Amino acid sequence: MTRRIQFKDMCNFRSLGGYHTSDGKVTAANKFYRSSMMYYDSTDEALFKSLQIDTIIDLRSPKEVELEPNEYRQLVPHYIVVNLSKAHYRGRSEQLARQTNDPYFMRYRYLEYLSNLDAVRDIVRAILKAQGPIVFHCSAGKDRTGAIAFILLKVAKVPLKTIVEDYTRSYDYIKNDKRIMDPTKNLNVYISYPEVIEMMDPLFIEKYHSVEEYLLQCGLSETEIKELHDKLVSPT
Repeated sequence: MTRRIQFKDMCNFRSLGGYHTSDGKVTAANKFYRSSMMYYDSTDEALFKSLQIDTIIDLRSPKEVELEPNEYRQLVPHYIVVNLSKAHYRGRSEQLARQTNDPYFMRYRYLEYLSNLDAVRDIVRAILKAQGPIVFHCSAGKDRTGAIAFILLKVAKVPLKTIVEDYTRSYDYIKNDKRIMDPTKNLNVYISYPEVIEMMDPLFIEKYHSVEEYLLQCGLSETEIKELHDKLVSPT
């Protein structure tokens, strides 16, 4: 199944559909999309409209949103900004890169993102409220977007091996996009090493015990968590 949507001006726009789960189901097709910055090109508009997106969830900081507004927000019923990083502007990842020789340090950044429990609660509730397909995105579509994809795929009971494979695709898609790749930054900020997710997962489980317990700590109810699961997978 081809998950990447071939837009002219969005390099890392892809579906989370078609993944097999550990309980014999499959993630819903044409319902959940993840993306890098949604750069607008008029030639992409028809393809975007064909996806019938109901809600765009923009995970970027206020400064990023101000500097590069999402032009597609005018084409959907609902557009919300949830600042997953808590920061006014990005820069924390590069700070971590300067503090370590560990190439897989981004696992700690992802745990920082996921510690923003209120933001994750708001993201989930936006997904539950949506009446059609949703797309969530950040700048590269790898880090903040990858952290949320990690949570959603775990809720759907997608095996870790598959979650890792989904994550690792990002670098291949973004590495030639000069709007994303900053040559002055540590390359390990951009490379989607499989070890990042492989090493993050046990840290996540150690801290929260399970994704369901994590979402309860976010302030979601058991009913909302079940509703999210059921929305993420195809009906049997």
